[in-house]
Amino acid sequence: MIKAIAGEAKYKLNGIFFNEQLHMKHKTIPTTDNNSATYIGDHRPSVIRRLMKLGITPTQQRIQIAMFLLKAPQHLSADEILLAVNNAERQVSKATIYNTLNLFVAKGLIRELTVYPGKVVYDSNTTAHYHFYNIDTGELFDMDVDDPGITTPILPDGTRLDSMDVVVRIRNA
Repeated sequence: MIKAIAGEAKYKLNGIFFNEQLHMKHKTIPTTDNNSATYIGDHRPSVIRRLMKLGITPTQQRIQIAMFLLKAPQHLSADEILLAVNNAERQVSKATIYNTLNLFVAKGLIRELTVYPGKVVYDSNTTAHYHFYNIDTGELFDMDVDDPGITTPILPDGTRLDSMDVVVRIRNA
């Protein structure tokens, strides 16, 4: 139950009462799947509802990590997420970060991308899109899925495309 009181949200989850300031920052990016890529900023009740909709138990650490990841479209390593989350509130262990990221990927809340051997990032944008990765700068940025230079491969008989991750690695000229 969520009850707004003078700009605050008071709600009960798993027997715990929460009192949080409401911040109505959000942006919805259209998607064709059921896991809408909604950026909800620091609106905690929306994060909790989103986690629960995906079947994720919203523990304090998961809420904290999801709030950080869903504040904007971004590509971050586990270490960057660990640093940002631990600078913001209470401390979260590295194991908790990795376990939570694995759960979020499995449930479709975020995407995991291997952009270079040994370099994995987590993408908060789950809509269909591809990536450019600049090897010289380490910058990763989105590329439109409708780019005419990229086509879907011919699939073996009896199969269908589940997903396609494209990372185009580039260098400075």
